[in-house]
Amino acid sequence: MGVDCFKTDFGERIPTDVQWFDGSDPQKMHNHYAYIYNELVWKVLKETVGEEEAVLFARSASVGAQKFPVHWGGDCYANYESMAESLRGGLSIGLSGFGFWSHDIGGFEIPRRRTFTNAGARLVCSPAIAVYTAANLIVCRGPTMMSPVMWCASSRN
Repeated sequence: MGVDCFKTDFGERIPTDVQWFDGSDPQKMHNHYAYIYNELVWKVLKETVGEEEAVLFARSASVGAQKFPVHWGGDCYANYESMAESLRGGLSIGLSGFGFWSHDIGGFEIPRRRTFTNAGARLVCSPAIAVYTAANLIVCRGPTMMSPVMWCASSRN
């Protein structure tokens, strides 16, 4: 038991109307903070479980952050339009040098079974997956919406 992965969520919500302790320009720190945040957590994980086992699940990134995998596109709606947006975002971040990216399978909002199952078709092509929905905040039903075919595909990933 222990922690092998840490989700660094909300690293992008950095105000620009603040004063940093070291006098850094708040406008420049807005993007650089995501790097510092992920680097710090990565170092702790690396020291704890080793570099080969350490995994982040980061929502925000900036230049150089690809060395702290995995990056995830953030919460998206549970509809086909958002699924297409997530795919385009993943392809773009992949072309930007980020080798490991993820998305919410079926969306973060409470998905319908059909949307969730169709999103699973992308599961086999994704470097990493997130099976987490807002429904999990109420009752853990996200993974139960997966068809047996999706479970077989996910076990191979």
